[in-house]
Amino acid sequence: MYFVTPHAIGQFRSRVADIQPATVIRVVLSELSKRRRVIEQGKQEVIYAGYYGHRPFYAIVVEGEGRWPAIATVLGVSSKLHGQICKKKAVIITEG
Repeated sequence: MYFVTPHAIGQFRSRVADIQPATVIRVVLSELSKRRRVIEQGKQEVIYAGYYGHRPFYAIVVEGEGRWPAIATVLGVSSKLHGQICKKKAVIITEG
């Protein structure tokens, strides 16, 4: 389980799809349960890839204040990370 921060919800709505906040939370948590981790050479960030319809998004996971890790922000197709994935400089693997 993850805590989806208000900032991450806002970034999802502006970068991926302008949908209701409760729907953002459901989509992000559902997609993160699929465990598609982004591996970028030289980076230690924990990032998971997901899709809303056909639109990819990337959730940055950080240590939370409580017992759950937190989704700090969400990146979309205009992000540098998406460009790295398209250029095969970062890969997506399925964990577990």
